[in-house]
Amino acid sequence: MKTTGAGRRTRMLVRCLALLLFSLGLTSPDLARATYYVNQPYVTFAWSGATEGVHHFNLYLSLDGGEFVFQRAVFLPRSRVRLTAGRSHRVRVDAENAQGLTGPPSDPSDEVVYLDSEPEADTDRDGIPDWWEILYGLDPFRNDAQEDPDGDGVSNLAEYLAGTDPRQPEASLPPLRPVLVSPAQGAAGVLLRPELRTGFFIDPNGDAHAATRWQIRRITADSVSGVIELDVTSGDCLTSLRVPESILDPGEVYGWRVRFRDSRGERSPWSPEFFFTTVFVYGETAGDGEGDGNGAPGDDEDLQSFPQVVSADPGSGTSDSGGMYVWTATDFGFLGLLGSAGVASVDRFRAVHPDEVPDEEGRPASLPHGLIGFRASVGSPGEKAEILLCFSEALAGEASWYGVDSIRGWRQQSALAAVSTDGHSARLTLQDGGAGDVDGVANGRIVTMGGFSAAPED
Repeated sequence: MKTTGAGRRTRMLVRCLALLLFSLGLTSPDLARATYYVNQPYVTFAWSGATEGVHHFNLYLSLDGGEFVFQRAVFLPRSRVRLTAGRSHRVRVDAENAQGLTGPPSDPSDEVVYLDSEPEADTDRDGIPDWWEILYGLDPFRNDAQEDPDGDGVSNLAEYLAGTDPRQPEASLPPLRPVLVSPAQGAAGVLLRPELRTGFFIDPNGDAHAATRWQIRRITADSVSGVIELDVTSGDCLTSLRVPESILDPGEVYGWRVRFRDSRGERSPWSPEFFFTTVFVYGETAGDGEGDGNGAPGDDEDLQSFPQVVSADPGSGTSDSGGMYVWTATDFGFLGLLGSAGVASVDRFRAVHPDEVPDEEGRPASLPHGLIGFRASVGSPGEKAEILLCFSEALAGEASWYGVDSIRGWRQQSALAAVSTDGHSARLTLQDGGAGDVDGVANGRIVTMGGFSAAPED
């Protein structure tokens, strides 16, 4: 097809092809059709059907027969593609549901070639091309990018970028798909407590960033889906999150992804998943500093009376998984951890000085015994477990348990702990995926860190 107009010649080769989607639980769309604007370097691809169960479509573009590269999430069954002069273009799409699952990609479209070498005009330099402003009745000689003629809270510029009609009010649009920054795709030697970072939050409606959901999964040889090790939603950790202690293991491969939520409750698509490999030594999870790394105090003489202390008023039940002992990080005696009901094993246990936690908001005034961090495995995901903690130096009469981690900060959790009458032991009742489990997911492992205050805090 050849057209001539506005003193220039534009030649566009367009062939339509059905874009077929076969997605989990999703119906296939009908024939895709190309709509193109004469003398303008754009083609709009539209498709019908395949809307049941679809949260959005992912659009990919190939230039000159190269690799298909993700462009953006499309929330309407159409998308405008900007053409580059002198290059060929092909697109394909796939469908994604609200759980982040995608179907196979469509067949690629036929080739679209734009041979015009003239740059696109934007007379008022407001980021919106003249042809689009003329098409929708805007003024190409006046900067009207931030105006909102249809009153739907979406500016003209945002409507242009989203491919929507600035004259027709749109429903609230979700945030754009997050961009992952660090750890980068394929990163190796990542520390066991990395900082996860994303790019900026962008919302077509200009809504505020309300929360971010962070998810990490461990890749295993015997499971396609892997094991979810962290799944938390935070209103504080919006574009960066420090992974809490004892979530990651050394020498493992993990995938991480995020999704944003805006102030209207709209959720973005999941980001692409980035994979990384952790360091092959524990480093950040050292033992007690005595060289054996088993968590036991170095001087056996000091342990002679400890078994009697451990058995003092422990409450019902006895340990079924042995004991682990460490000096308190505050040099206030030593403490022991005994797995009790529901505990299959304890594979991480260390004393932590309160000063290792930089966040002071909500921190109790005094933590004589310091903090205790551990990771315990339970029989099956979601189960409850009881952990018996024993202290050579008694807890205060009205000591209160405080949990802490790099995501939620300090929080009083007195309901999770019962202190014995003599103060030499306390029983923690924790549920996998519950309030005391830092990783936020029922995955068969309970990760926690906390300590007892000297007295109740107001």
